[in-house]
Formats: sequence, structure tokens, C-alpha cells
Amino acid sequence: MHYSPRQLYYAACAMAERPVAGGSTVQLGCGGTMVLIAVVGGVLLSIYLGLLLIPALLLVNQGRITRRAELNRPTTRPLAVGYQDFLAGHLDPLRAAHPERLAGLLDTYSPPEGPGGTPLVVCDQAETAAVLNANLAAAGVAAHAVAAEAATARLAGETRVFCLHDADPSGCALPLRMRDRLPSAEVVDIGLRPGHIQGRRIPVLEGAPAVVGVELSGLLSPEEVVWLADGRRVEVAILGPAELVAAVGAAVDPQVRLRPSGTGRVLSVERSPIPVVEIGPRPAGG
Repeated sequence: MHYSPRQLYYAACAMAERPVAGGSTVQLGCGGTMVLIAVVGGVLLSIYLGLLLIPALLLVNQGRITRRAELNRPTTRPLAVGYQDFLAGHLDPLRAAHPERLAGLLDTYSPPEGPGGTPLVVCDQAETAAVLNANLAAAGVAAHAVAAEAATARLAGETRVFCLHDADPSGCALPLRMRDRLPSAEVVDIGLRPGHIQGRRIPVLEGAPAVVGVELSGLLSPEEVVWLADGRRVEVAILGPAELVAAVGAAVDPQVRLRPSGTGRVLSVERSPIPVVEIGPRPAGG
């Protein structure tokens, strides 16, 4: 599948990370086995085997403590390298030395506008629209994407549009901007929003406190508004091309069966990885 440099960046950072230790499973498994040996062996074989019960219970208790610590581990994670450093130090040299290894990389962010009559996905980033247009047709999804700043001509006559954006103040306000531009159309927000981030161990970019428009208070929860105001943001490029196409395909047609190019398997999508939020037409007089 085709992908953007930023998607490759996030995938490379994920591969460079050390795996998350899961020591609680080992501790609980060993402790439970020792308890079984101590009880059964102490009754059937030798009473001395029953002495294993004390260290076994201690190991089980330590496993419970470790499991609690693992569950409370922060769900965000730092990135291995900055994006600009990744481009200059890794992607550009690879592109120059072995361009064949990057056959799926998109070098242009000028996505063609699709014909009318098909679901339209408006993206806040041009590269997101480019990735979708390069993969949707190959996956069997009858939809087209367009960048928000270039969507004026394509939006004429649309009665329903889907918005896909980063989880930042500007991106989260995209559905509201589309509703203002299309007062009689139905606008569907398919993410990414701060509420979709919680509970997932994904990279969160942190910066200076941000100004969050008051209009977002009617769309986001108070917790999401505070999350954005603290300077946090997440880019939709954290989703690889397959997951991104799956999210859009399930949003525009929940019954769609995706066939990613370059593979022989069929990926059936039952629901979007990103929850769908109906924005609806602009209220009369609003």
C-alpha cells in the first residue's frame, strides 16, 4: 500500500522501541505452578514439598503488584527520533541509495479530486488525502478524499461529507468549519479526537499550552478540551495505510470488505477503529 513519509516515520519509531516487559504473567504463572506442586506434592509425595507454598504465595503476590504497575503504566510513549532528523538522517539517504525500497512512498501531496456521487472525505492534511486516494480504490472502497484548503470546488452540491483530521485544536474544529461552509449538509466526524487516544499506547506530541476555541466545547468533552489546552496533540499519521483505509472504509460503508493491494487475503472490517460522531446540519438561525 502507498504511504506518506510521516506514516513511515511513526512505523519506524515503533519498530525501534524496546518491547514492553510483561513480567507479571511470568511471575503469576510460576507462582501458580509452585502452589500446585506444593499442595499436590505435599499431600501425595512428601510433606517437605509443602514448604514451597510460602515462596509460591510470595511470588504470586509480587505478580499481582507487577500487574498493577503494568496496568498503571502511562499509555503515551516518547518517539525515538524527531521527524526532521528522521528525514535527513534516514529517509533521504535511503531514498538516494536504494529508491526501490521505497516504491510505495508518496512524493507528492496533490491528490486528484474524484468524481461526484461518491462519499467525500475532507482531510485537514493534504498528505492524508493523498494516502487515501492512493489506496481506497485498490482496497475496493468507493470514496475520494480532498484536502480542506482545496475542497471548495469539490464540495459544491455535497449533502454529506466525512471529516478526517489530527487530534489538535485546528483539526478537531474541521467538522465545524465544514458545517459552516455547507449549512445544509450532514457532516460526519470520523476522528481523530482526544477521546480516541485514551487507553492506547501511542506517541503524543507535547508542546506549549494551546488556545482552544470556545466552539469546541460543544463538540468535545471538558476532559478533551483540557487535554488539547495542555499542548498535547496526536497526528492521524500514527495509523498505517491499512488501518487508515479500514477506518475510512468502515465509516463510509460498514459492510465494505477491504482487499489491500499486494496481498491475497481479505480484511473484513466490522467497525471503524475510530468512532464516528454525527455533527449534523447547521441549526437554522445558528
